[in-house]
Amino acid sequence: MLNRSFWSKNDIEKLKDIWEKSGQDRDKFKVFVLMDTSFETKRSWSAYYNKIRELGLYQGSKPSKRYAFTQLEPVRFERLKAVLQDDTVSWGDVFKEFREFTRKQLRNFALNQNIKLHKYKTARPPKNANFKASALPKGLLKKSSKSEITEKEEETVNNIDKNSDNELTLTQQEAMLREGSIAAKRFEMLFGDLKKIPEVDIPRSNGGSPIIIKVKDENNPKVTIINSPLVGTLAAKKESMDIFRNALRLAQADNSDAVIITGNLIYCLVEKYGKQRPYRTQVIGLEPDPELLESSYPKTVLDEIGPLYKRIKEGKLVFMTIKVYLDHVFKLIRQKFLDSNGQPILKCNIYVSLGEIEESIAMFYANESLRVEVFQEKAFAHQKIRELRSGLSKDKAELKYMRLHTEDESGENDEDVEVFEPKDIQEKEKEVNSLIEQINDWQIYDRLLVLMGNAATKQVDALGKLMINYLAYRIELDIPNAKVIGVGDTYLKIGKQLAAIVSDKTIDSVRGGLAGRLREKLYNFVKANPGDRVPAVILGAGLNPWGTGLYGSYRIREQRSTLDDLRMTEIDQLLPCIDSQLYRETVQRMLKAKERLAKLASTPNFQSGVMQLSFFEPAPVPVIEWYTSAFLTNQAIFGSEQGLTNYVSGTEPRSKRLYLYKEGCTHYGAAFVARYESLDDPNGRYIKHHNQVLFEAFMKHNVPIHMYFIDGDIQHWLNYQTYKEVNKQLLDPEDMLVEMTRIEKNADMTSTGKIKALKILAMTNTLVAGVLQPEEQIELYGKAMAPYADFFIGVIERAKKAGITMTGKPGDLGIINIGQGNHNENSWKYSDIKFSEAKITRKELINILLRAGYNPLELERDVIACETGGVGIAEGTFIVGTLGKDAYEYCVFMKHKHGSSKTQDNMRTMIKNFSTRGTTGNYGVGRFTVNLGGDDHMGGHAVTRNAFHMKTGGQMFDGPFGHKLDFPKQNLFSAVASIPSGGPSWGPFTVIRFDFRITRKLAAYKIMLPEKLFPNPA
Repeated sequence: MLNRSFWSKNDIEKLKDIWEKSGQDRDKFKVFVLMDTSFETKRSWSAYYNKIRELGLYQGSKPSKRYAFTQLEPVRFERLKAVLQDDTVSWGDVFKEFREFTRKQLRNFALNQNIKLHKYKTARPPKNANFKASALPKGLLKKSSKSEITEKEEETVNNIDKNSDNELTLTQQEAMLREGSIAAKRFEMLFGDLKKIPEVDIPRSNGGSPIIIKVKDENNPKVTIINSPLVGTLAAKKESMDIFRNALRLAQADNSDAVIITGNLIYCLVEKYGKQRPYRTQVIGLEPDPELLESSYPKTVLDEIGPLYKRIKEGKLVFMTIKVYLDHVFKLIRQKFLDSNGQPILKCNIYVSLGEIEESIAMFYANESLRVEVFQEKAFAHQKIRELRSGLSKDKAELKYMRLHTEDESGENDEDVEVFEPKDIQEKEKEVNSLIEQINDWQIYDRLLVLMGNAATKQVDALGKLMINYLAYRIELDIPNAKVIGVGDTYLKIGKQLAAIVSDKTIDSVRGGLAGRLREKLYNFVKANPGDRVPAVILGAGLNPWGTGLYGSYRIREQRSTLDDLRMTEIDQLLPCIDSQLYRETVQRMLKAKERLAKLASTPNFQSGVMQLSFFEPAPVPVIEWYTSAFLTNQAIFGSEQGLTNYVSGTEPRSKRLYLYKEGCTHYGAAFVARYESLDDPNGRYIKHHNQVLFEAFMKHNVPIHMYFIDGDIQHWLNYQTYKEVNKQLLDPEDMLVEMTRIEKNADMTSTGKIKALKILAMTNTLVAGVLQPEEQIELYGKAMAPYADFFIGVIERAKKAGITMTGKPGDLGIINIGQGNHNENSWKYSDIKFSEAKITRKELINILLRAGYNPLELERDVIACETGGVGIAEGTFIVGTLGKDAYEYCVFMKHKHGSSKTQDNMRTMIKNFSTRGTTGNYGVGRFTVNLGGDDHMGGHAVTRNAFHMKTGGQMFDGPFGHKLDFPKQNLFSAVASIPSGGPSWGPFTVIRFDFRITRKLAAYKIMLPEKLFPNPA
């Protein structure tokens, strides 16, 4: 790597070429240099700048446009110099003539032009400028040794002493406060008297003391999670299309145990008015209520201007304080939770966790409250100064009089005039000096202490908490059965499982990637907390552009006996509960998206909706259901009570569910392949692979799988020097003999027990030895799958029964889809000869089915090797033919590798690539796509505007390769995805995950798959 201080000949010539190309324009030159990526060494602009000066390129160059005074015409340039030199021209007159410059720029200009600015340029010199300073105030009052600052001069200084917001001068503020304390009145109109609000108990929670969510069955809890409904933003075109109200209706009809509202319940603008505010008001949906508005108007004003409803009707301006704004919002909230008869929509409990917008309202309140108190304290200080100055003026006059009436040198005086002795004058001088010191002290207090930045931090914090208490009070008052459960991170106990609500505290989550940042924090969290403090689900609240689910695996101590030591946390980036289509239409009419909601709607792939979370004990099996805005605005469902009833009861054909099983990378033949003890297996298969366990469970419980997908890395192949990776559990022949002999001579074991133990030992040792040759990996994979032929037969038959028909090009998509992985591709990197993992695995599977006696005419068409030119890709379309004209045509895209991150958001690249890839294959045009992948062994899922993305984990334990590169523990799981037959408008996109913890319990026959896990199959 080149040293930054070394300049190559090519780089120097490059600089000279760019200089000529820019026409010796310094601004253009800088842009060209910073945009050019062909320099041999990348440098900062300061390094380029120093080299440019060294080469003499800037000599005689055109002046930079950044130096504003060089753009002045000669006549104006000379005029500016003249007005700055003229002591009789004030700053105000200068600014009127030269509006484009700031005072700082003008002072710097004067300095560069050797113009000495007169100190009285901001005010006329005092008439008594030569007055003797016989009794100058100390400290701040002491301006110079030649002149005494007068009261008028002090007033002038006050007049130019602006506050931090460039609003009113301190003198103006003082005058306002004197006239009935207008600032205090303003604050009262803004917020009312919050100190009268009853205190609300907002509990604190942590992993050891979570908030208990009341559920009907702790073995099968179900909650609806609504994130950022933002009440107060754009209203739906029709009440039946209100996504928030429909989410509440769904929760009630679907028998949710509770509703959890996260993120930002309300939307409120708290920024002061500025040029950006009209951009922000574009997303406000509040209709002014004359009755609420009039509550803040003075009676005399209303008597004069008339009722506000007339002004609103006539389009005249009306005004709304923050207090009245919040009254409008909470009135709207109250309406959201009530039906047409005024009865609560929800009968269950509602738990509310406050978000960043509620926090910003509290901070605004704290700031305004503090400002009022500071202004009042300043007014008090100013009043004291005025009183003292009045006394000082009188004492000075008396002192002057006393000095004029002392004994003359002859000792003779007019008998009618009082004569003052020196001691009397000394006493009066002490009084004058004392008053000067007091004035000085009060001015120090006013100018140096009474500042917002000096307010005691505990008192500021208390002001913010006062507003949080008010918001919690209003929420619990206006929402039936509501309880505010937290601000910031909040821990919940849902059934037997721990969940956490968190927000993005440092980065604006509009960009996406919240789930990845939370997962990175999880890896550190598990090292500092006992396993029972680690949440099973982490809910990422806020303004997220789409929904994402990621996973983080970890091990906890002392749980091996219950098969609960290996666990996997789900980290979900929640969808916002606003109508994505409505906001997209709004943003289309904008030229700039400056407000966060507008930026959110402008984000590619923006999707909105709600999530339902269920657990099935005792595994537990988590079920994540994503309901998108397309479903929550479906008038056929929410336009009538019968429509919602038909959906929930399962009688609506378009809401029937399709179940797609997505296999994780099996890596058959790897020395570190996952294996499970199944000691009670009746057929003697005491050690099983991950997929074998699931195939057996699916067949046993008749799970309604309609399509099967595996994206590749079915066999481990030889993508790197795998023969160097030896599993330390592998026993060499001598150690194997010792272990077998120990079992043989164990007097406590029966003959049957010894045979079983020897069988387990032999199978385990064979698996950890691995299979090196790819040819043998393929053959042995076929043998391992042969006992589960009925699973694949059931998938094909179930698909036929549901009427699933491929509508794309034959061979691009099937019922059984077998992909090509990167291990196969890498194994042939240095050879011109290769053969396809997908094709040979397909042949093995077809042979398995044929040997099982299954040979329908469509078998070759139903089992597909997904490969295009050596790249493992499946892309096609299908419909549920039994729906007839109501059938929805889904697109499916499956590829092994979509890009990834082991520690951040490994779904984000998958989402981006899907979006930027376009639809050149013609399959995805105008269709919702099921986008599948694997490869990274981290897995995840996401719901975006036009796709449901799912990536499965691996089926391997951690090995030397991951340890060498410091990868986190990989996520070992496969998953079942469920989609509605009639398309995105007719149901949720569901993920049912089968991780190591669940699969191990299935292998040991500790659990069974509940029937309710796969409802309403097509």
